[in-house]
Amino acid sequence: MAALEGSISEFGITDIFQLIYYQRKTGLLSISGKYDRVKILFFEGNIVSATSSRRPEEKKIGNLLIKKGIITEEDLRKVLEEQKRTGKQLGTLLLSHGLVDKETLTEVITQQIIDQVVQIFSWNEGTYVFRPVKVEIETEIVVDTQHVLMEGLRIVDEWSVIEGLITPDTIFRKKTDESDELLSDIEERVFQLIDGESDVSTLLDLSEESELEFLKALVSLMEKGLIEPIEEAVKIQTTKEVESRRVRIIGAMIGVVFAIVFSILVLNAFRGFSEIYKFYRASTTLEHFRMKIESYRLMYDRFPENVDIQLKDPWGYRYIYRVTPTGYELFSVGPDGKEMTEDDVI
Repeated sequence: MAALEGSISEFGITDIFQLIYYQRKTGLLSISGKYDRVKILFFEGNIVSATSSRRPEEKKIGNLLIKKGIITEEDLRKVLEEQKRTGKQLGTLLLSHGLVDKETLTEVITQQIIDQVVQIFSWNEGTYVFRPVKVEIETEIVVDTQHVLMEGLRIVDEWSVIEGLITPDTIFRKKTDESDELLSDIEERVFQLIDGESDVSTLLDLSEESELEFLKALVSLMEKGLIEPIEEAVKIQTTKEVESRRVRIIGAMIGVVFAIVFSILVLNAFRGFSEIYKFYRASTTLEHFRMKIESYRLMYDRFPENVDIQLKDPWGYRYIYRVTPTGYELFSVGPDGKEMTEDDVI
C-alpha cells in the first residue's frame, strides 16, 4: 500500500483500520482532528502503540501502572530518566528491571491503546494519512486491531449518551465544596479539579483519566447535583433532546450502512477484487450490519431474532447470523464455504 490519505468524512476510521489489518501493513497512521492529533503504529496489521498530542503515551502507561499499585512514582521517574538517556521503549525498560511482568504490561498497553484510539471513532471531521515505515517491536507486544474496533463500537454507544451534554469549552462550577454523596475514586478526583474557570478541554489535560471515563464522571456529578455548567459557556440539552438526537444518529447510522453496502455491490460489478480485498469487503459489510444489530438492541433492549441480509459474501455464500444464549454470532464462512474454519471472517 502506498501512502493513503484523505478526509474522515469521506473514508471512515473503521474502514481505514480494516484495510490496514487485512492487508497486514506496517506503518504509521496519523489522524488530525479539531482538538487532538493521534499517531498509531501498525505492525503487520496489528497495533503497536497509539500516542496523543495532548497526553504522552509514556505518562499514560506509567500512571496506569501506578494506579494498579504495580510500580511507584519513584520507579516511573527513574525509568523515564533512563528512557531519555537510552532511547529505549518504556515497556522494554520496565520488563528489564523486573518492575512488571509481560502479561500485566500487555494488559496495560492494550488499555492505553484503546483509550487513545476509541476517541477518534466519534470524530466526524479531520484528516488522516498512512505511510509505510519500518517498525521495531522491542517488547513483542502488539494489540489485535479487531479487538480495538469492537471495543470502539461498544464505547461509541456510551459516547452517544454523553454527546450533546458536554463540549470541550463547557465550564463547570461546584454547587457545594463538600459532598455527602458517596463518590467513586474517579468522581472524587474529577470533582476536585472543578474550579469554575477551566473548561473541559483544560481539565482533561490536567486529569490522568481516559477521556470517556472523565466525561462519564462529569455527567454523574451533574446528576448528583454537585456541579453545574456556567450558563454562558454552553447550552445543556434536556434528556428528551438528547434521546431525540440519539434516535436521529441511529437512523443516520442505519442509512449509512445501506448506502455503503449498496456502494460495495456497485463496485463489485465493475471491479475484479483481489482475495485480500474480498476479505476486506466481507469484514466491512459485517461491521456495518453489526452496527445495525447494536442499534436495534439500543432501541429495543434485545437482539433481533433475524437479520435480513440479502447480500452474499464475496465468495457467493450467505452471511450467517444467529442469536445465542450470550449474544449473537455474525460471520462469513470465507472462501471454503465451511463454518468454524480458519478462513471464517468474523
